[in-house]
Amino acid sequence: MSACFPSEFKNADTTGRSWYGQRYLTPELAATFKFPKNRSLAAMLWYDIGIEPNTISGYFYNLQYDRYGIPAGRHVTLGLNVMLFYTDYTGNNDGFFISPKISATSTKLPITLFFQGIQPFTSNTFRITIFSMQVSVWDLFFDTEKPPSVTATSPSESLAKDSQ
Repeated sequence: MSACFPSEFKNADTTGRSWYGQRYLTPELAATFKFPKNRSLAAMLWYDIGIEPNTISGYFYNLQYDRYGIPAGRHVTLGLNVMLFYTDYTGNNDGFFISPKISATSTKLPITLFFQGIQPFTSNTFRITIFSMQVSVWDLFFDTEKPPSVTATSPSESLAKDSQ
């Protein structure tokens, strides 16, 4: 598995914008235990290896509980997910987080709506008071790999950015 995290920066010589991508090689070890009644518990370990000079490397630990297929009317099923994860990266980029997710899936149309929040317990990369929320819609007609997402931030994060 590999990943690329692009970031935008301004070039001093031009008025245009440039993009810089950081590539990572990411071996993964994962296990999922399925329980009766649409429940599962998953554990995952990644080791991100930065390929470009000055990129960070480190571990990502994840423990996730899923409850899915919960009836919510005639044409909708719900899914509940709680993820605990810890990051341990070079350059003092560590943190322990919780990320609950709620999804609603149509049984008639191939579409799912996600609401996901991320709250740090401890972190030296994010303020503890910041709560981020991600809202995604996944339409199975057009995208079978990954849902597109729009990230919305809480008022506390907006205030923190404004005070800098």
